[in-house]
Amino acid sequence: MKNFILLSTFILSTLELRAGEESSKAGPKKALLRADEHEGFELKEGVAKRFEIDTLVLGAKPWRIPRQALVYSKQDIQVFRLRDRLWKSIAVTIERQGDSALIRSEELAVGDEIAVRGSQLLKVIELDAFSEEDAGHVH
Repeated sequence: MKNFILLSTFILSTLELRAGEESSKAGPKKALLRADEHEGFELKEGVAKRFEIDTLVLGAKPWRIPRQALVYSKQDIQVFRLRDRLWKSIAVTIERQGDSALIRSEELAVGDEIAVRGSQLLKVIELDAFSEEDAGHVH
């Protein structure tokens, strides 16, 4: 757990592209271009590639994804959807099948992209984007 916290702190500290900027977590000189709690967040071009976030385009139902794409929270199981350049965590119901899972959600549609690698990093970014405190300034 300690290693995860240290890694998360390191990753979040690298998301600001220039030190000394205003305290806003999103903007043209930051890795996070915009963030809206209802719509999701947009990463600057190249950030997803730099952090090796891979996606899968959803085709016809049923949707089978690698289990590593799932993010578990106390409330639910989620995947990260990319639609119109915005990442958003989406609650899903699952049926496990070996190393994969069948997922269902009313918030997903054919053509949406789902993060299949890097989902946990996206969760850290989402938590930071919508928290009340600036990353790196938690006391």
